Amino acid sequence: MKTFEFSTEVVKRVLTELEKAEEFIKISVFQIHLDELFDLLEKKVDAGLAIDIFTLPYDSINEIVSDRVINRLDKLSEKGANLHLCKWNVGDPERTTTAIGRWYSFHGKFIVTDKSAIALSANFTKNNELDAIIVITNEQSFIDNFTERFDELLDLFVLERDGYNGKIRKKIIESRISDIEKVFELPGVIQTTTHQNNWIRHYPATICSNDIEEKKIPISW
Repeated sequence: MKTFEFSTEVVKRVLTELEKAEEFIKISVFQIHLDELFDLLEKKVDAGLAIDIFTLPYDSINEIVSDRVINRLDKLSEKGANLHLCKWNVGDPERTTTAIGRWYSFHGKFIVTDKSAIALSANFTKNNELDAIIVITNEQSFIDNFTERFDELLDLFVLERDGYNGKIRKKIIESRISDIEKVFELPGVIQTTTHQNNWIRHYPATICSNDIEEKKIPISW
């Protein structure tokens, strides 16, 4: 079953779907600030579910909530959840005025459990905003596909390869484009060396697949 919703209740819908999970929960999201989600995930990990979260490093968290959020993430990790932090930055912040020393580029948002595959526009914050969500339940092909995409993120950007996070750096080097060292050069407007080994100015076109499958999903409102 496939459903689409556009409302201010998207996060509540996600929590409802996560409650149904019995084996695993994989969350890929820009930010998690919501205590209700942390409470649910702690309950699920205590019940023996495998919990994986792909998100940004701690210094990306808004300072107003950072202490509380970091404590909740640490507690969840201590209970046995797998926390995967994407340290890579992609792009050139020198082309904008919004860079203030940090520039995390991952803003993806999707979730997969043993019961459902979910794509959404919402972050898990306390802001009551208008967002969209697509929920696909009890369709194994979509659950498998979302699971593969999650594992692909870990392989590309997190799991250690030759002293670096993920295999994305190796893939770019193997593209053999000219001036390869400039692709990994830290932009001048970034005022910390924290990201020295985790910056990609741009993706070479040769590593971007031209074989993109288009799948139209009939959904219910």
